[in-house]
Amino acid sequence: MRFVYLFPLLLLHSLPATARNDYHRCDPSTQIGINFCAHEEWMAADAELNRLWGVVKPRADARGTGQALLNEQRA
Repeated sequence: MRFVYLFPLLLLHSLPATARNDYHRCDPSTQIGINFCAHEEWMAADAELNRLWGVVKPRADARGTGQALLNEQRA
């Protein structure tokens, strides 16, 4: 008989954990969705900067301005 009362309580207890599991996507209508969008944009911009650095730094090194470029990048 206790199981009859215990099962619905356990079921209700598990609902909040499964109610909203779609927060791993860009959704500008919620704060976590906005944060996720910003993170995706930041990751894309960071990847582009890293790609460009791999092109620009060797060219600057060849011209003798690599150290100056590195110093400016770190400033």
